[in-house]
Order: sequence, then structure tokens, then C-alpha cells
Amino acid sequence: MSIVIDIKTRVFADDDVAYRLFPGQGYRHFKAMKDYSVVFLDNPGIPLPGQNGYNKDEATLQAIAKSEEKQPLINADGDNLAAELRQVDEKDFANARWGAKRELNRGWMNALYHKAKIGDLVVVPSPGIIKNDEGEWEKAYTLVGEIVGNPERWERNGPPNLIAGRYIVRRVKWLAQVNEAELDPQVAIGLRTQNALTAMRASAFERVLGAAYKNIIIGEEFLARFVTTDEEFTAFESYHFNAFVMAVVAACRRAENGQGAFADGVSIYDIAADVLGQDDLVPDQESSIHSPGYMTLRGSVLVPAVMSALFALAVAANADPALDPFGGTGTEQIVVVNSESRAFDPCDVGIDQAVKDALNIMGYQRWQQLCAAGVKANDNDGLQSITTVETRPDPEEP
Repeated sequence: MSIVIDIKTRVFADDDVAYRLFPGQGYRHFKAMKDYSVVFLDNPGIPLPGQNGYNKDEATLQAIAKSEEKQPLINADGDNLAAELRQVDEKDFANARWGAKRELNRGWMNALYHKAKIGDLVVVPSPGIIKNDEGEWEKAYTLVGEIVGNPERWERNGPPNLIAGRYIVRRVKWLAQVNEAELDPQVAIGLRTQNALTAMRASAFERVLGAAYKNIIIGEEFLARFVTTDEEFTAFESYHFNAFVMAVVAACRRAENGQGAFADGVSIYDIAADVLGQDDLVPDQESSIHSPGYMTLRGSVLVPAVMSALFALAVAANADPALDPFGGTGTEQIVVVNSESRAFDPCDVGIDQAVKDALNIMGYQRWQQLCAAGVKANDNDGLQSITTVETRPDPEEP
């Protein structure tokens, strides 16, 4: 059997974009997008994009002009909506002319329905409060999702007026709801522009990405996210978590320097206390502890990834003896994988070996102490890593 640690890390290149989509004038389509897991531009009745997207031609011009007349009818949602929309379809739009607004609209249509790829990130700002299905006001948060479908005509399973409007939509998987108060002020301001669609560098949405994917790589940095559903995060949990982190830093430093195991009788707390503050392996740390909350460790790729893997393993091994890395064939039974991105193989960049090296340098007794520290930090729905751990049969086993 192998102990498989999945670090579930999404990789964003420096030039990757995140699409910020405004949910219609006055946020009028926010609830529909949230409830039905779709995003769309407020262009009712436009055709599906062609092979080259939406060309600047007469057909595209008339479709945009026609959609402009349909918008207020759909928003009013009168009793005769179907008949009103048919009347617009029957009108002659031969006198329509291109203008700056329509040119901009065509660019947005091409961006969302032609350029945006499955897997791309989309961010939809919220109005702050919305009415729920019971008609009561409730807090609404900015939505972060991933495009999971190609452009399609919205023909069922939606608000009747929007289905009647025959919108083109992209299906999305909502990954997180984000409190904008936690974002960089410039990013928060960017979310509020009234432009229907803007493409921003993914790195500008760093905290949003962390909320959506938990573990992420941007450029040369790894951001390991630890989440909590506990309403409180006390000094007790923080103490044990930080001791865990610093002890792993010390183990990684010894591995990098080619040193052997720690001396017998030295606890992880002693080891953690001896780490130099200026050691460049010590990750930066930020937190937002409320319910739900998180802690993020940021640094060069190797060390935060190792911490995420070992923390998940420590908590899991405490509950399941089969996950003991010192049982069976020892640390060689550990395999680190990444299900979120085939382009980022933990073995290729040394994470798999670094996890094994850290464990061997710690040794069995100190690993037991790490497990205890991890459990204390995780106690009562406390911190947990997005990384998962399981046992799997080896390929040669029946």
C-alpha cells in the first residue's frame, strides 16, 4: 500500500487572467448567476459565437441592437413578455449603426463567449445584500468560480423571463464566496467598475484565488492555505500550529544542508524555538480568523507545500493508523500527487522527496509530537489543510 498525499494545488502563470464579470445594471442578474451556476452578459437573444467569435459585421450589429431593445422588456417581466419579444424580433434594424458602446459590447461578447476557456476563473461582485427565496434580506458575497462549460443557449432551468430572453451562458462551478473587505483595496475597486467584463491579471486576485483553490502557485511562490470553520481561533491553537510550522522549517533546513536527524530527546518545540527569524525558509504568514477563516503560508514553492502535506498527514495519521509514515515500508511508501494541475508534478520539483526527507530527519518520536501538535491546532473544527491523504494499493497488488 502507498500513502498518497494530494496537495491539490492550482497553478497560475504570471500572465493568466481572471475575468471580472459585472452581473447586469444594478446587479440585477447576481442571484440568477449564483443560484443557477451560470454567467452571462446582458445581451438577450444574441447568436452563439462563430468559429472566429463575433465579427464586426451587419449580423452582429443587428443582434446587439435588437438585444438592447429586449433588455428593458425582460427586466420589466410583464405578462405579455413573449409577445413583446416577438415584436422586437420582427422589427427592422437595418438602420442600426456601430458606435463606441456597441464596439465595446462586441469585445465583451468575444471575451466571454469566444476567448474564455474552460477552467478559467470568473469573479462576480455582489450587491452586498440580496433577497433570498423567502423574500428576506441576507448578506451576499462576491462569487468566485471556474468556467466548466462551452457557450450554450439558456433554454431551461432558470428564471422564466431570462429563459424567454434566450441568453447565451457559460456554466460555472462556484468555488468560494469572498468578503471583499479582505481584498486589496485596488482589487476591490476594480471589482466595482460598471464595465460588463474586464480581464485582470490572476495575481491581482491572489486572495480570491486562495479562497477558491486554497493551495495555489503564482509565479515562484506557493501559497498554502489552512482553513477553519471554528468561530474562534485561540492562542492555544496558534501556538501549536506555529510550533508545527517552525519545526518543519528546521527539518527542511537540515535536509538542505545535508545534515542528519535531530539529536535524541529534543522536542519539536525546542527545535521550533531555535529557528532563526532571518532564515529564508521561514514562510510569510497571513490570517483572517473568523467563521469561516483561514491561515496562509507563503514562500518559495518547496517549504509551504511540504508543510501542507505534513500537516494533513499528521491529522489523518492520528485518526487512521494505516496512514503512519513510519509503519509498513516506512517513508518510501509516501507518494505526493497533485490532482488540480497535471502541469505541476510534485515529484518533478522535489516536493515528494522533501516530505520524505523531513520525516526521516524528524524521526518517529518527533513525528508523534508533530501529530499531537497538528491535532491540537485542528481541535474543535480548527485549522485543516486542503491537502488530502489516503491509502491506495500499489499497482502490482491485486
